[in-house]
Amino acid sequence: MTPILDSSGRPIADEPRPATIRNLSAGSKATLLCGAALLTFISTAVSNVATIRDFFTEDAAELVIDDMDVVDDSPFPYVDLIVRNVGNKVASITRVELTVDHLVTSDEGLAMGNVPADVEYHVVIPVLDGLPATGVDESAGRKVAPDDVDRVRIRYRLDDGAADFMSGSFDADAELPPYVVAFRISATITYNGDQTVTAGPVVANNNSLQFFGQLAWSGPEEREGFETILSEIESLDGETSLSTARMVSLAHNMIQQLQAAEESVPEESGSPVHDDPPRPPDPTLP
Repeated sequence: MTPILDSSGRPIADEPRPATIRNLSAGSKATLLCGAALLTFISTAVSNVATIRDFFTEDAAELVIDDMDVVDDSPFPYVDLIVRNVGNKVASITRVELTVDHLVTSDEGLAMGNVPADVEYHVVIPVLDGLPATGVDESAGRKVAPDDVDRVRIRYRLDDGAADFMSGSFDADAELPPYVVAFRISATITYNGDQTVTAGPVVANNNSLQFFGQLAWSGPEEREGFETILSEIESLDGETSLSTARMVSLAHNMIQQLQAAEESVPEESGSPVHDDPPRPPDPTLP
């Protein structure tokens, strides 16, 4: 029988056969089968690990607080919380606590009352009774779905005695309450029974820009008191609210302007200077 030749003259039967499972050697077949079995084993093990992990993972909500700020330059100050649920169940918020653990107060010479607005506050923090002082809001009543974000705002008031003093509720012999210039505050959220998450502390102010406006007519001795207060605010641990950072910056700038204005007044020998040095404008006035 004459073999069939290809174009090059070689018998077609002499062409190499394609590598299929049928024409592999016994050793190659064994290697291939072992590899397939190993891949199957690994795939099954990975699947089993995920199944076991899911089995033992507790279904629960888990809240984290991504951000906390205190909007304190308003007659209606509030704590602003951004919360996120990283768990796999709905988080039901039932309680928010605001705790103040440090106060920065003025002395009697710089006292200035701050009367809170007549609105309904979520939390009243009784700082006059001692520190730490906590106000509780049990009407938060919010739900945060898994992998969702929510915003919680708690309107607060510091019960520092200023409102009672300004309204004349104090007895004539009562000691005047110190004016709270700034304070340090933290927030704790309770959800799904007894689970909690805490944020802070944040250094905030008691709507105190008007208080530092008194710098406009202060002398060197009074300014020392203001500088002491500013130094204490800046020494507190914790983030500083946006309005508090702005207030501190404005107060420092005003002190520098007053000092520069006084240094620029020439001193005449033998005759005192009677004219008051120029004062920078009061930033709290329109």
